[in-house]
Amino acid sequence: MRLFISQLVGRPIFSANGERLGGLRDVVVGLEEAGYPPVRGILLRDQRHDVFIPIRCIQSLDLEKVILTVS
Repeated sequence: MRLFISQLVGRPIFSANGERLGGLRDVVVGLEEAGYPPVRGILLRDQRHDVFIPIRCIQSLDLEKVILTVS
């Protein structure tokens, strides 16, 4: 499956227990010399702040929503 960042921005982010935490603001990548840049995490936008969520805390990510591994 191929996803584009533009398709993901604004999608809801849920905790592992189903609580809506906010929306996806951006995707954070590392800058490597060769190949595609590895995804390091996402930025969750709550009512006032951007919060970095590392990739290891993401259970699933698709065109509808993001689900985290933590509550």
